[in-house]
Amino acid sequence: MIFKENSRHKYRNMNTSRPTITSVMVVDDHPVLRAGVVALIDDEPDLNVIAEAGDGASAVGLFRDCDPDVVVMDLQLPDSNGEDLIASLKAERPDAQFLALTTYGGEDTIRRTIEAGAIGYLLKESLRSDIVSAVRLAAQGKRFVRGVVADRLVDSMTRDQLTDRENDVLRELALGQSNKGIAKRLGLAEPTVKIHISHILEKLGAKDRTDAVLKALEKGTIRLR
Repeated sequence: MIFKENSRHKYRNMNTSRPTITSVMVVDDHPVLRAGVVALIDDEPDLNVIAEAGDGASAVGLFRDCDPDVVVMDLQLPDSNGEDLIASLKAERPDAQFLALTTYGGEDTIRRTIEAGAIGYLLKESLRSDIVSAVRLAAQGKRFVRGVVADRLVDSMTRDQLTDRENDVLRELALGQSNKGIAKRLGLAEPTVKIHISHILEKLGAKDRTDAVLKALEKGTIRLR
């Protein structure tokens, strides 16, 4: 957890008026990657990284203490799920803006993160210029969802979504449960479980139960932790 109390002042030009500076917090549990993102953002005259965190608990405390304009957040933290953390912090401060910066590009993960309150979603393979542009746009309340992320988000929104019960069944499939086991755990009749599995296979375009689980994990439809 790092709070930069003595962050340097930044000026765009030689006059004495102070420009509008966007304060940024970066949350990522990989120190080297986090340092790279911090350096990239902090090198811009109109952006100032005021805090860094490597886990969800630290991020919550720093967010409350530092009041950043924009939070750049990884989705996989050792103690938190990024989607849930974004939703929680966004509820506390609706005017704060959140950018997801992650290696996870599954279409359902993208959709859930946007629904949780993120104004932008970038993959860590994104161009350096895209990250800086996304922070600037987020500070203006403008969304940043481009390229393959935008395509996957559209795919997620236009195809049939699994129902809550189908998601329950799918999670049990991922845990290796039989139809009988799923029925018992969810309080369903076995024929009903078979119907749900049939719908799941159809919606995911899967050839069997194992394929359905693999596709769901790839898309971010389910998480195993």
